[in-house]
Amino acid sequence: MLAFLSGTFVGGIVGVVMMCLLQINRLHGGDTEVGR
Repeated sequence: MLAFLSGTFVGGIVGVVMMCLLQINRLHGGDTEVGR
């Protein structure tokens, strides 16, 4: 049970992080390298 809860918790965090990265990439239009 504990492994299942921890697995879903980690999966949820990874999903949120991926969504945030996709949103940031869309906002910057992939010009992050130029902005540095």
